[in-house]
Amino acid sequence: MLKNLQLLNLLLFFHFMLDFLPVVANLSKSFQSETLSLCEVKILVDGTILALEALKTSNGKNLQDFLETFNTETLNMVM
Repeated sequence: MLKNLQLLNLLLFFHFMLDFLPVVANLSKSFQSETLSLCEVKILVDGTILALEALKTSNGKNLQDFLETFNTETLNMVM
């Protein structure tokens, strides 16, 4: 049962990362521009912070899709 719970936690983490990484990657890619101004940096960082804070309060698309695929009954069987 512990292995099942560990596997479930790992799958939840991976699906969360599928939502998290594109947000951070977009910021990273924007920072690579040679014409980036300080004003643009503030806008990009603020937008990234908002997107990441949204992930704290609601599931991203990938995590939500995963949770919907495995209904509560299935999750209870794993735990």
